[in-house]
Amino acid sequence: MRLVKLFIAITAVLVAALTIAYHASPISTLDGIGGYVWPLGFPDTTVYSENYSHRAFRAVEAEMNEDDVLAFLGEPYEIWYRDPDFQRTYDRRAIQPSSDITYIWRYSHSPNDSHYRMRHVHIKDGIVVRRHSEYYVD
Repeated sequence: MRLVKLFIAITAVLVAALTIAYHASPISTLDGIGGYVWPLGFPDTTVYSENYSHRAFRAVEAEMNEDDVLAFLGEPYEIWYRDPDFQRTYDRRAIQPSSDITYIWRYSHSPNDSHYRMRHVHIKDGIVVRRHSEYYVD
């Protein structure tokens, strides 16, 4: 009986420690459990933009303006336009603003078009409408 109680106590401590570690990790808060599971079978090839950090990305929220995003994360790696032609550019300054287009600021990519930790900020009319993160498996 004592061994059973000891086993239950040790199991409870381990579960509590793993739960705390999971919620404290920047990867889990951005990619969920998939951020740990998927890389086991699909190697992570993520390359982040120059000033990217998980902490700064988590600080980006809906309704921030694009200047705030730039202050947190710096220039994105590239920008996609969500329009009928699904254009893309690597230079934010080359974009002609339009209220009909949602711009997707990409702060990560895979150099060989493979599995990576996706970090996107969706901006419309100069305002953040969505922050998206996941472990992308291709």
